[in-house]
Amino acid sequence: MRNRILPRLNDQETSFLGPSIYGNLRPSRFVKDLASGADSLDIVIIGDSNTGSAQAGMWGYHNGFSQAMFELGWSCYGLPIYPAMTSWSPSSYALGGWNASAFLYSPTGNLASGNVSGGSTSYSVWTPGKVATVTISQASPGVVTYTAHGLTAGAPLFFSTTGALPTGLTAGTTYYVASVLGVDTFTVASTPTGSAINTTGAGSGTHTIQTCPWIRYGSASATPPAKDDWAYIASGSYAQNFNAVEMAVDHPLNNTALTLWHRVRYGTFTASGGSFQARSRAYDGGPVYASGSVQSTQGAAYSFGTYEYSFSVTAPTEYMHASWSGGAGGAVGPCAIHSHTIYCKRKGWSVTSHGYLAGYDSASINQVASSIGSTLLQTHLQELRERQIAAGGTGRVLLVTHSGINGNETASAWTSCHTSIWNTYKSAWAALGYPASDLAIVSFVGVPANATDNSNSGSGGNLIAVRTAANLLPQANPDMTVIDVKKLMPYTRALSGIGNGRSYYQRTNNLPNAGSDITVHLSGGIYTGSTRDTSDGYTVMAHEILSMLQSVA
Repeated sequence: MRNRILPRLNDQETSFLGPSIYGNLRPSRFVKDLASGADSLDIVIIGDSNTGSAQAGMWGYHNGFSQAMFELGWSCYGLPIYPAMTSWSPSSYALGGWNASAFLYSPTGNLASGNVSGGSTSYSVWTPGKVATVTISQASPGVVTYTAHGLTAGAPLFFSTTGALPTGLTAGTTYYVASVLGVDTFTVASTPTGSAINTTGAGSGTHTIQTCPWIRYGSASATPPAKDDWAYIASGSYAQNFNAVEMAVDHPLNNTALTLWHRVRYGTFTASGGSFQARSRAYDGGPVYASGSVQSTQGAAYSFGTYEYSFSVTAPTEYMHASWSGGAGGAVGPCAIHSHTIYCKRKGWSVTSHGYLAGYDSASINQVASSIGSTLLQTHLQELRERQIAAGGTGRVLLVTHSGINGNETASAWTSCHTSIWNTYKSAWAALGYPASDLAIVSFVGVPANATDNSNSGSGGNLIAVRTAANLLPQANPDMTVIDVKKLMPYTRALSGIGNGRSYYQRTNNLPNAGSDITVHLSGGIYTGSTRDTSDGYTVMAHEILSMLQSVA
C-alpha cells in the first residue's frame, strides 16, 4: 500500500498519513541523507527498558539501531557521548561491539564509578556561573557596573538579589548582555540580540548578579541548577584512570586506517593550577597512544572548552580505552569535566541514549525528561551538535522515544507525554539558538505483548487504543512522526521469528533456541555462553523502522 502524502499549508515540510508511518517528513530526510553520505545524524534514544535491555545481553534499541546501520553499510562517525557524572553506569548497558553508551537522568550528584575520586578528594557537582556584586544605574538605557566583567554581547545572566530591582528587571529571569560599554560596564536585554532595557523607578543600587556563560543561553532560575554531569574537583589531585570510553575490537572505528579523535569537554576557571590529562590505550593495559595535559585556566572564565587529540590504533585486535584523567598528575583542581568521546572526522552516524528507564510507563518517562533541567539537557545537545559539526556534518539530531509495555497505559497519557518530551527537547534546542530544521523526532508504541494486543505487562492496558491515538498524534503536532511498529512486526511475526527455533521475543534463559518467550523485550544480539546472533528482534525492528523512513517520498 502506498503512503498517503499530504502537503501542509504554512509548513515547509510535507506530511504523510499511514499506513505504517504518520507525520512529518523531516526524519525521513535525515535518514536518506545519512544513507547517501550527504550528511551525518546523531540518534538520541529515551524510553523504557527496551532502550538497552534484553536479559540476553542488554542489547535493546540502542544496539539494535547501531547494528542495523552498520549492516546497511552506513559509516559510523562516533561513539556515544559519555557523561562524567550520572546516576547510571553506562558501560554495562552496551555490550556486543557498541560500547560506551551514555544515559542521562535527573540530577543526583553521583559519579558513574562512585562519588569519591581516590583517597580523600571528593568530586562534587559544578555550578559554573560566577556570582558578583553589581550596581545598576538609572541611566536610559540602564547601565550595569561590574568591575572587569569580561563579558561579551549575548552572554546570559540573571539577578539573584532579594532586594528590589529597578523597574524593567526581575530577579531570576534570564537576561543577556546587550552591549559592552567598557571593561567595567554593560547594558542588558531580554533576548540575546535585543535592545537594551530602560531601567526606571526605585531599586537602583547594589545587587547580586549570576553570570552563566557555560552554555550559550542560561537558565531562568534564581538558583543556578547543579550540573550533575560535570565532575568537579575544587582542589587536590586525582591520579587514577577514570570514566573510560571503551571501543570493542569489532567496532568499525577500531580500524588502523582511520585517524581517531579523543574529545573532552571541560570547564575553565580564572584560578590557576587546575589541569587534567586525556589518554588512550589498549584496554589490556598496553602502551598509551596519546596523552595531553590541559590547563583549566584556558578560555573564558567560568565557561567551557573542548580539547581533543588524534591517534590511530596500531593493531586491529585491540580493545580501545580512553579516559579523561590518569597517569602522573591526573586531574588537579580546580577542574570540571562534562563528557568525552572517541570519534572520526567523517560523515556518519552515532547513537547516544538519554534514558534507559526499566519498568517506566509514559508518564514516568516524561517526568524524568522534564526533570533533567534545561541547562543540563542543553549542554548535552550542544556537545552532540558541536562534535558532529567538527566531524563534517551539519549538526542534525533525531530523537527516538518509545514506551507502552509498562503499566496501564492510556491513549491520552501516551500522546500527551510523548508530546511533552518532544517539547522539552525542542525548548532546549531553541534556547541554544539552533534551527528547528536540524532536530526531529520518531515515536512508537512497544511491540505487541499478546495476540490481541490488549494488554501491556499483564496490567490490562489497552494498547489498541494507544496505538490508534499515537497514529493520530501528528495531526495535532505536525512536527512529530509516529511509526506503528505493530504493522512492521505483528505478534505472529514476533512469535515465529527467523525460522531457526528462536522467535524475535526474548527467551527466559537467554539462549536463542530454548526456553519460553518473554513478550516484554525483543531478543538481544548476545546470549549466555558467548553465543552471538545479530539477526535478533531489536536489529530487525531497527531495520524495519529505517526502511520505512527511507520509503516515504
